[in-house]
Amino acid sequence: LKGNRFSLVLRDITHRDEIEHRLSLISEKGAPNYFGPQRFGRGGSNIYQAKRWAQTGQPPRERNKRGFALSA
Repeated sequence: LKGNRFSLVLRDITHRDEIEHRLSLISEKGAPNYFGPQRFGRGGSNIYQAKRWAQTGQPPRERNKRGFALSA
């Protein structure tokens, strides 16, 4: 998502040149998304639960499933 923004604060770093090189690569090529499609659940189940919640106003019963539905 291009709208996500965050900052990292690095303190007491060593090998500054290497860090700057890697940051440059990330800036040019981006960073891998290790979560990708899994946020939508197996077979899109998180999206289904989120949609049902939006339509009925009833959240999933289990707390962790509510979180998954919100993240989808």
